[in-house]
Amino acid sequence: MSRREGIIGIFTGIIFLAAGCANQDVIVQKQTEMEARLEYLIQSNNAATKQINDLSNELKDIRDRQQVSSTTPPRLESANVDSRISAVKDSPEKKTVAQLSSVAKIELINRDASSKGQSDEASAAYMKAFGLYSANKYEMAIDSFNSFLHKYPSTEYAINAQYWLGECYYTKSDLPNALDSFNKVVELYPNGKKVPDALLKIGYTLWAMKEPQKARNALVSLIGRFPDSPAADKAREKLKSF
Repeated sequence: MSRREGIIGIFTGIIFLAAGCANQDVIVQKQTEMEARLEYLIQSNNAATKQINDLSNELKDIRDRQQVSSTTPPRLESANVDSRISAVKDSPEKKTVAQLSSVAKIELINRDASSKGQSDEASAAYMKAFGLYSANKYEMAIDSFNSFLHKYPSTEYAINAQYWLGECYYTKSDLPNALDSFNKVVELYPNGKKVPDALLKIGYTLWAMKEPQKARNALVSLIGRFPDSPAADKAREKLKSF
């Protein structure tokens, strides 16, 4: 069992204890919300780490110039970069995720080779949209995710944006748009890490739309393609209710 599966399992257990007799769909939604908040924290940490790395490279360049320069070393410039690095390291997001990382390290961002060179602007736009989703501001999140996908369709965050757009619609019970969004994850990013989760939610959405046979087909397809994934485990549980 991976660390990601372990931490999700812990949260699932907590949810079951708290939910009592609540139906399975409510429990699944609570788990999804917990996973979303975890992803937001970790992605905030990734952004802070990238900023630290960029600043560290900038500091190295300054110090390299100092070594070859015949003039007075630009100590003020170097000290300024040092202070900026310290500010990022001391940010609340960095501290929060450092504590979380001591419990588990979770890989939640799809990082295909073709996605290198993602811009800071795209990262900020994605984090804004995801923050709105995490704050349960679904209408605003939908607008932000759609805007992101229109502007940055080829970045490493695109598959995640497409998936969480589907979650926004699913939470709002806008099932046709949810189904369309989850299908796009599978169609546009066939090798992406969100595909198992998208197939699972396709099954859930079709079930909610009173399409049990299509829902079963989606869940069976998920188990066949990704038998060892956490999503496949959830699909097996859902199939017991058919």
